[in-house]
Amino acid sequence: MPRVTININAFGNAQDELLTLDVPLSLTIKDLKAFVEHEAAAQPPAAALHFFLNGRPLTDDVQTLEAAGIKDGEMLAALVRGRDTGPAEREEDREAETARQNTLNDPKSAAALRETVPALAAALDDAARWRDEYKRLKRKEQQAKRERENLMALLNEDPFNVEAQKKIEEIIRQEAVITNLQEAIEETPEVFGRVHMLYTEIDNTSFFRVHERVAMIASRRSSDYRRPALVHGT
Repeated sequence: MPRVTININAFGNAQDELLTLDVPLSLTIKDLKAFVEHEAAAQPPAAALHFFLNGRPLTDDVQTLEAAGIKDGEMLAALVRGRDTGPAEREEDREAETARQNTLNDPKSAAALRETVPALAAALDDAARWRDEYKRLKRKEQQAKRERENLMALLNEDPFNVEAQKKIEEIIRQEAVITNLQEAIEETPEVFGRVHMLYTEIDNTSFFRVHERVAMIASRRSSDYRRPALVHGT
């Protein structure tokens, strides 16, 4: 009988559990979840299990193992979501694990990730740590987008607004981190696939307007720019 090994990562567990099962390939994904719930030491609820094959989520519960591309000797990853998570968080967790599995299965992508986003690459072998770092980076990018939008509004109102200038300085300080993240996604699209939430599209016109004003303000500040006072006729 075909043999399948499942690497189970349950939230809150420091160590993954390896479970080997002898199952017919005519078994459905739903039935396999039931087997895992019964046989695994952690006894994860079947409804909370998400299977991944080579980084690809197996979302069709009525599909047979054979139809899903599972062969004898195959290894699956199983992510166990928390019982109290909502749909958005479950989707985010699934995307994070998809990206991790894709990276694990592609040494070239893993090497590129180590060069561009080392903090994320360092968590590659720890599903829980990867998930936390993934979410942290996503929040950072979302925050950066909001900062850029606020900056544009402030600069449109007053190019010499002190608050806007401070925001410019903060964006410049954070720009290297964001650039590294974007480079990782651009250089290794096979890793991130449809994980679009890690990368926020920026309107090119707005982006260049920000940088034009950054250059203008930086130049005027560096030369200690002063507007000459008007002298009325004597």
